[in-house]
Amino acid sequence: MISDRRRHILAALVAEYITSAHPVSSRTLVERYGLTCSSATVRNDLAALEDEGLVYQPHTSAGRIPTDGGYRTYVDSEVGPHAAEVLGQESDSVRRRLAATDGGLAGIVQEAASLLAALTGYASFVVAPPARRSRIRRLTVVPMSPVEVLLVVVTDLGQVLKRPVEFVAPVDHAVLADVEELLAEAVAESLPEEAEHVRRELLRDPTPVRWLAAELLAAAITAIVQSEEHHVAHGGLASLLRQPEFSDPRNAGSVVGLLEDAHVTADALAGLAGPGETVVRIGHENTADGFQSMSVVATAYGPATQSGVACVIGPTRMQYVRAVAVTTCVADSLQEAL
Repeated sequence: MISDRRRHILAALVAEYITSAHPVSSRTLVERYGLTCSSATVRNDLAALEDEGLVYQPHTSAGRIPTDGGYRTYVDSEVGPHAAEVLGQESDSVRRRLAATDGGLAGIVQEAASLLAALTGYASFVVAPPARRSRIRRLTVVPMSPVEVLLVVVTDLGQVLKRPVEFVAPVDHAVLADVEELLAEAVAESLPEEAEHVRRELLRDPTPVRWLAAELLAAAITAIVQSEEHHVAHGGLASLLRQPEFSDPRNAGSVVGLLEDAHVTADALAGLAGPGETVVRIGHENTADGFQSMSVVATAYGPATQSGVACVIGPTRMQYVRAVAVTTCVADSLQEAL
């Protein structure tokens, strides 16, 4: 347990290093952060913080740099009290932009990823809730020819899934209208497995309308199941690569690899936060391959049974307070928009 004075010195050192990306001296802390103690006292406290593994000195004559443990102490003590105050009117702008976004789930998720990247300067990932746990909100049958229709499945998560269905014989438009009405009553707000039960019940008494309804319902279920992989949007790679930590091509290559294999990255991120929870994973706290030199801030959105996640990925020298504020705001706005 570190003293309040050393906690304050650590917070000042982290803030300065986040801004400068250079080791921080005791003189800099005294001059720029209004510390009431002398440089000698600050040096002693920095040495004590180094003994506790919270800072380190890259060279004998250099200043100090936070360790992963130092960032963790800073995040635990500083982020919570200040994150809510950071965005101000930007929060309203985020909500308006997501609420006005067209293109269904895919469009909203991509816009959210763009906002995360633009507002933080880091790489962003937004993972949509899995489609297989969505509910059928509406089924629409659009005649294309006497023997073919376009089935449009709208889910409660904003997904619009389209699937052509071809019949073995021509079907009258009036019959299709009856089929659409039957489906509206039978499967509204159903999960795919519930819709499958309805389909089997329809086939117990296969009148022409019920048989056609069962065939269309099978197509709807297949469309949902085939889209069950996480829908992923990401952005901000160029901004992230401008950070000093990624000037080394080896470090830059690991970041590019994460974004190129977006679905693998999404699988690693999807379960990071529980419903409504924001988590910060710093450096070696990340267990997934490729993340040990970076920090991840992630917020889950949506109900527990069908949650997605919005997150930013950046260097451990991250603006944690702003990253948490932005990620939480975008996730809340996503939930409202969906």
